[in-house]
Amino acid sequence: MATLLQTLMAANAAYYFGGGNLSLIPGRWKLVATSTDAQFPNASDAQENGYYGIAIENLDTGELIVANRGTVPNFSDPAFGPNIVADYQISVGQIPAMANDAL
Repeated sequence: MATLLQTLMAANAAYYFGGGNLSLIPGRWKLVATSTDAQFPNASDAQENGYYGIAIENLDTGELIVANRGTVPNFSDPAFGPNIVADYQISVGQIPAMANDAL
């Protein structure tokens, strides 16, 4: 089972396109997929609605971690607007469109 540190470092890696520097996560991990990979049918939707996540695999145990990126406060990032809308929807008890891409 992944440690708290490994889970937190995986979440940190999700803030960098392509999974960031996985060597910072204790253990041996590899990037399996990102939400923007072309093989996923929702990849273009994820880019439009601001969702980004990564899946990484522990090479020793086969364990997977799916880590989601949260809102990045950057007005020049095209995903910023959709993320703010999703944050508002969550705050009022609605399920944002990007939830489908996370699944």
